[in-house]
Amino acid sequence: VYTARVDAVNGCNKDDLTAMNMLDSAGAKDLSRANVSPGCNKTTFEGTSASGQERRLDLPLAKNLVDPPPNHIPSSDVLNNLGLYVGAAFLF
Repeated sequence: VYTARVDAVNGCNKDDLTAMNMLDSAGAKDLSRANVSPGCNKTTFEGTSASGQERRLDLPLAKNLVDPPPNHIPSSDVLNNLGLYVGAAFLF
């Protein structure tokens, strides 16, 4: 059993996502001005998806995955799934 933690989304770490999120919050439509690390694929947060939703709306979600709010207690998806499997095993 190991703990799972999200360190990056599309190659973008906490600092990258914070920089892009701040630009977006300031009203910038072009994220290319964001100073991000070389591995960050910031184009995945630009434009619109096939369903017509603006991809920049995913920035706060991605940032919260990498850097959860202060009152959030991080947990492991693996341990949560393990608990579910153990609970299911007792049903038999």
